[in-house]
Amino acid sequence: MVFFLITGHGLDDEIEQMWHQTRMFFSTSMAVKKSVERTEANPLGYYNRELTKQKRDLKEVFDYKAGGYHSSCSYEFHATELLPGQ
Repeated sequence: MVFFLITGHGLDDEIEQMWHQTRMFFSTSMAVKKSVERTEANPLGYYNRELTKQKRDLKEVFDYKAGGYHSSCSYEFHATELLPGQ
């Protein structure tokens, strides 16, 4: 297994914003997360029913893709909607 770190790319602010949005989304209520849940017809979105060795685990995921397939979900998550003043 190999790991590497790319530095000097100039994207530090964008990466930090992505992690901020990620933390905000996964700390919201289940109602918000379920509103963007992936379905059989829509393979993108929130999912929390992963199985590991035939047992449900605690993992939550949000699948997305830039370009190509477009989700039928029309909800766009913004942290400011949930935490005014942030």
